[in-house]
Amino acid sequence: TLVAVAFPILMQTMGTTRKGWSMMLLIFALPFGLLGLLRFIFVPEIVKTEKEETQKLDVQSFIRALKSSPFIYLLSLAVLLNNVISYFTTSVTAYYFQYVVGDLSMMSAVSMMGIVTPFILLFVPMLLKKITTQQLVVIGALLGAIGSFSRWFAGGNLLFLMATGLLVALGTMPVSYYGTTVMVVSCMDYHEWKTGERIEGVFSALGNVTAKIGQAFGAALVGGLMSMSHYDGILA
Repeated sequence: TLVAVAFPILMQTMGTTRKGWSMMLLIFALPFGLLGLLRFIFVPEIVKTEKEETQKLDVQSFIRALKSSPFIYLLSLAVLLNNVISYFTTSVTAYYFQYVVGDLSMMSAVSMMGIVTPFILLFVPMLLKKITTQQLVVIGALLGAIGSFSRWFAGGNLLFLMATGLLVALGTMPVSYYGTTVMVVSCMDYHEWKTGERIEGVFSALGNVTAKIGQAFGAALVGGLMSMSHYDGILA
């Protein structure tokens, strides 16, 4: 979230030249690279001496897992679409603030709404005691749809854009945080209940693969649409 807030401001002030982009990369890459290296210095390596049982996964087990749990396909589709929409929206937002709002740095104010998300997650376990995960996803989808459609009427109104940004963030939160974790585990449990076989690797891999495909497709979709509309950054 901090990067999302700072990046538009730096793009507005420094992202106008090749040297500016190089400086922006150093601003983020150098401290975060050093921060990552601290893990190797201060986090001790845990070596287990006991012999662990490794799960052997062959092609037949993979096929059986996919056949026995049709719900993983619906979940994978939800994760795929969620990532397509998220990455598409993220890519388009910069152009929206550049050409509609007229000030790219104002994108930072909307990005700040993402700070609210971790605090909302604190209340999700209590909420799940009263409603199911499915209902949480439906509520999130409704909020996201309202936020997305409301942007048609936002124009350059910053407060309106911040409100719609919060709704969109809340809308994508259930699938983003639970789509590749809690709901995948539910598919594992269903497969184990149905077949008596616990296979975790297949379901985890399928969720992660569809997330990556969605991210790639969302980014490619923006480039494809801009190419079809004959967008020229120099003329813009």
